[in-house]
Order: sequence, then C-alpha cells, then structure tokens
Amino acid sequence: MKSSAVSFVLFVLAGITIPVLLVGCKSDQQVASISDAARIEQLVALDDYGIPVDLLFRNPQQSAFRISPDGRHISYLRPYKNRLNIYIRPFNQPDTVRLTTSIDRDISYYFWKNNSTLVYTKDSGGDENYMIFSVDTLGKEVELARFSNVRVNVLDELNASPDEILISMNKNNPALFEPYRLNIRTGKLDLLASNNNIKSPVTNWMADNNGKIRVAVSVEEGTITHLLYRASEKDTFHTILSGNWKDMVAPLFFDKDNRHIIALSNLQRDKTALVRIDPENPDKPEVIFEHERVDVWWAERTPIRQNLAAVYYVTDKKYSVYLDSIWAAVATDLERLLPGEELYFNAMDDAEEHFIIRTYSDVSPGDFYSYTRSTGKLDFLVNMNPELKAYDLAPMEAISYTARDGTPIQGYLTLPATGPVKNLPVVVMVHGGPLSRDLWGYKPDIQMLASRGYGVLQINYRGSWGYGKGFAQAGFKQWGQLMQDDISDGVDWLVNKGIANPKKIAIY
Repeated sequence: MKSSAVSFVLFVLAGITIPVLLVGCKSDQQVASISDAARIEQLVALDDYGIPVDLLFRNPQQSAFRISPDGRHISYLRPYKNRLNIYIRPFNQPDTVRLTTSIDRDISYYFWKNNSTLVYTKDSGGDENYMIFSVDTLGKEVELARFSNVRVNVLDELNASPDEILISMNKNNPALFEPYRLNIRTGKLDLLASNNNIKSPVTNWMADNNGKIRVAVSVEEGTITHLLYRASEKDTFHTILSGNWKDMVAPLFFDKDNRHIIALSNLQRDKTALVRIDPENPDKPEVIFEHERVDVWWAERTPIRQNLAAVYYVTDKKYSVYLDSIWAAVATDLERLLPGEELYFNAMDDAEEHFIIRTYSDVSPGDFYSYTRSTGKLDFLVNMNPELKAYDLAPMEAISYTARDGTPIQGYLTLPATGPVKNLPVVVMVHGGPLSRDLWGYKPDIQMLASRGYGVLQINYRGSWGYGKGFAQAGFKQWGQLMQDDISDGVDWLVNKGIANPKKIAIY
C-alpha cells in the first residue's frame, strides 16, 4: 500500500458541513481545520448557489404510488403538516382525498389489502417499534395487533386473501421474531411457528402460495446459515441446505407449482444466480438465470397469477429480463412510449390491466405515469422534483480502471455539467458496508458537489457486493489495505487522465 498521510478538514458548502479527508498529502503537512465561525461564514458566502441545496434535497410532494386491487383507485404518500400521509384518487380523475392524519411520524410503508381497505405501518417517536394500522377509503383508522414495546413487520401481504396478512412480532422475546396470521377485519391473531432457539434463531420466514409458512432461514452461532423447510404447517422444520457466512441462499417465493422454492444462491458458485430448489433434492438446484460477470440482484413474480415475471441484474445500470409474456409485452410498449428512459413497474392491479410506472435517471429523481394495458394509454402523474428541470444537472458515467495488481475495478464518475472538466477538485465518495455497492442514478449530494465545480468519484472497491463471491471476499481483512489501494488507484487514474487536481482531492 502506498504510504501517504491524510488530513481532516471541514468541507463547507452552502451551509452544510461535511467531514472529509484530504488524500495524498505529504507526511509533514499539518492537519487543516476551520473552527472560526466567521471564517466558515466567509466560505459559505463563496458558494454560487447554482442549484439551491434545499431544492436538491427536497422531499417529493407525491411518492409511493399504489393501485387498488380492482384498478379503480390510485393512492400515494403526500405531506400533511410536514408528515407523509396516504391520499387516494380515482384512477382517471384528479379528485384527491386524504385518508390518514399522522402528524407525529411519517407513514413509510403501506399497501392495499382489498378494494376498500389499506394497511400501513409507523413507529412512535422514532423508537422503531413499528405498529400496524388499517384505514378504509372513508378515512376510518384502526390500530391492529396493539402491543407495548413490540415491533411488527409485514411478512406477506397475501394478495389473494381479502382480509388476512402475515406479520412477524418480537412479542415473546425482544430479540426473536415469530410469524402470525392477522385478520385485519376481526383482529384475530394466530401464531404460525415458534422461534425460541437463541443459538440458531430464525431470521426470515416465507409463506407458500396459499399463505402457509413453510420456509425459514436460521443463522447458527452467527456464522452458519440454514435453509429450513416443512411440507405443511403441521410438520416440523428441517434443514435442506446449509452454508457458512461467506455463502448465501435467499429464498424469494414459491414457484407456481407451490412445491419448488425460487431463491438467490451462490452456493458452490462464484456469482449469485436465480435458482429453483426442489426440497426433496435440494443439493442440485436448477439454474433459472445467471450472468457471467455479476450477481443476480432480484426477481419478481406476478401478484395473482404467481408466475415468475422478471429478473434483475446490475452492471453499469440495472437491467431487467422479463420472463412473463404479459410483463414483457408491457415493457416493450413502454420502451416505445418512453424511448431512452430507465423505468420499472412500481405497482399494478390484480388483473395486471393498470400499472404505475416510474422512470428515473442520473439527472432526475424521476416521473410517475399510469399505464393501461388494453389501450396502451400512458398518462403522466407527477415529477418527483419539477423545479430541478430549470437547471443543468451533471450526468453520472460508469467507469473502470485497473488496480495496481491488475484487478479491474468499476465505479462512477460525475463531472460538472458546465465549465471545465480538467484539473478539477474531486471528492471521492466511498460507500459504506462494505458489503454494499454504489449504483447509477440521481443522488442529491453528488449533484450538490458537481453543481459547485467538483468532480465526484465513486468506487466499488474489493469487498463490494454484486461482482461475485470472490470479489467480495477479496476485501476481507483488507480495510486500509487492498480496499484503500483500490480507492487510491482510482484517484491516480483520474489524475493521470488530467481530470483531477492532485492537490485538491477529498474523501468523504
């Protein structure tokens, strides 16, 4: 590893103070700090305010769009007294009604349970003990599963059932969550399985296509993962697959036959693949989809037909492979109607006739549209931040370079939309985790920096997720070593290309 000292500074932009490190400084350089309030105010005054900071970080006025099961209503979250609440409107009409009156906490998660009832969760005062509520289309709210100091999570919305959902709660032990069937109309709760083995606790429960809990994941002593299965809720769970902490097997849902398990797995392979597991012969999973260079990211199924519908992976951007004929036809039509746009299905009704579509890019937080499959009609709903259209935002470019030992490293580079793109001050924005990764898309902090003349470099260094098991494990025990080398090599790459000023590099 190259020997170089780093210096802490305070990076001040438009009133926002960001702790950063200066990279590549000489070892005898003194630590730079700014503690004088008047000097900080002088630095803030230097900002040109090309794009106002509050505009870049503003919450959208409408978000989290959903559709009622019959397709007759659209719902979304919108601020009411500075808190996100649920609003609804007819599918083809602008008349809006607010259903909830939450003024203490935002509603962050909600869904339609039936055509007249929605279910949502929120906590109290930020304690993360999420409570669950129902609200009908007339605005009548009911708290469900009311317990003190208990966290409720939604396990399965059970699309085919009008009144029941599956939840998990830590009611019997604060450290362990157990699955329950909850009737939102009567409030009846049924415990579906126990979770009382503290040495090998269940961390995930999964229902079959009939809402029966038949799959679970437990972690033994924090290192060994077990995929558990039972043929029915009357049977006992038993292990069908195991892997150490370096491996992954993540069940997603049951196949349409309600027998095979669709999962993401990197057992006995480097890249995570989408597989079909036979519980009676689990050691030989069928590979449904794999990518030669990257991990499979996720997969989805249709809500009522329960067909495997789409699989997603990320190289420079997120890519979709549609396995269901209806979804594939809708995607093809949307590509015609919205050429060049990155998009995904945000919501749909049970008949898959009405869809909510969201577009997104590196220079826009995106738009929402409604789409009707039978007519091909596309209607604009809302832009997430329409005032940004008055400004030039900086595009994010996928980049790659070779580390000092020959390993290819991927990342993203954002340069100012206007002005010079040579000899720039550059901020290296390092993702956390480290088993995480940076993704292409709109990020307000990056746009803030780029709009003020800074280049921004993001690096998926060794230890990052998404490039296979070997790449992730290459970062083990390498904090401040190979991982830091990958970051330093990225800076050298920028300097050698003439983009970065070697005396003006920061990391945060």
